[in-house]
Amino acid sequence: MKTNRVLLKLSGEALAGPKKTGFDEDTVREVARQVKISVDQGVQVGIVIGGGNFWRGRTSSAIDRTKADQIGMLATVMNCIYVSEIFRAEGMKTQIFTPFLCGSMTELFSKDKANRCFEEGTVVFFAGGRDTPTSPRTRGSCCAPSRWMRTASCWPSPSTASTTATPS
Repeated sequence: MKTNRVLLKLSGEALAGPKKTGFDEDTVREVARQVKISVDQGVQVGIVIGGGNFWRGRTSSAIDRTKADQIGMLATVMNCIYVSEIFRAEGMKTQIFTPFLCGSMTELFSKDKANRCFEEGTVVFFAGGRDTPTSPRTRGSCCAPSRWMRTASCWPSPSTASTTATPS
């Protein structure tokens, strides 16, 4: 049995569209529309989203580096919550996983739960990075040995794709 599974990396800045900060709903709806085409064809979709539409690293010398990175980790969670809701409004099932407890709006990451979601056709969002301040949050989520990669490494097909959407 061939499994089609992709990991999509969206920059937070891309979600802002022409506004350059926060969210541009039309932009996010267009991303959702494009992802839905793949989901409807049976592709299993995982998504990692950056937090650059809210926070770009350490922007103040008054904020400790670790705290600045934690703010960035939370920005990725906020983005996943918003985008997940837009995806739901477009008719997709979604689940957000984080590497730390984050209340009832996300679920603590489990490889088995994530794989079950994929098998059920649910779009899986990976938020909060690796729970390791001072390391790139989204890059680490999809490109370095981490708890997220443990899910990626169990994917039966080496044809996993990673795509980055960047602002124009």
